[in-house]
Amino acid sequence: MADKLTVGLPTGRETKEFGKLSATVDEGRGRVGVVGETMRIGSTVIVAISALISITGCSPSPPSGAPTTTGAHPVMIQSQLCDALKNFFTDDLRVVDVRTTPTLTPGSELKVGGICEVQQGQNPAGHYQARPTLKDLDPTEGRNGYKKAPELGDSVWVFDRRTDERNPSGSVRFATRIKEWNAILEVQETDILTAGGPLHLTDDDKRACVRFLTDMTTQLAN
Repeated sequence: MADKLTVGLPTGRETKEFGKLSATVDEGRGRVGVVGETMRIGSTVIVAISALISITGCSPSPPSGAPTTTGAHPVMIQSQLCDALKNFFTDDLRVVDVRTTPTLTPGSELKVGGICEVQQGQNPAGHYQARPTLKDLDPTEGRNGYKKAPELGDSVWVFDRRTDERNPSGSVRFATRIKEWNAILEVQETDILTAGGPLHLTDDDKRACVRFLTDMTTQLAN
């Protein structure tokens, strides 16, 4: 004895026949009843139902819980960059009493690049800068003194001016290029105090600098 197949779908109102299948369309109740024998017709049932749905103008609706496209990734704004830089100097480098000096208004979107400076009192403690560029593939901006640092990352250059024989200073600069973005993080040691005394970058501090540099630049590049 043949089994019977019934499928209910939302649509309009009338009756259509397709071989041994028929569809009754009830506009008032918003349903289509598709009934037919499934013995020895296999995939024909599916084909017939699809044809009836097409005839009556039905289309399946997506599940209520289906994910929807949310659009482009949110663009970072100036205040987010400065907050992240201040937290890095405070939490990772343990520098005390720091404040940021933004170059744009707090809500400005950093679509074409961004820069933020950190100070301790009147003394500059460092800065982060980044910009997208297709032509300039050198994140060091062509400055002499940078050296590739594979021990810190695959695409990291370091300019440690503390060891510069010609013009020594307390500045250490880290540069990277991620996707189309060039970025530099500079940390100043001169006259900068931490909770434990004068700032002096250790190897662990350098690795922390590179993590911040690459994480921040990756966020901007995405």
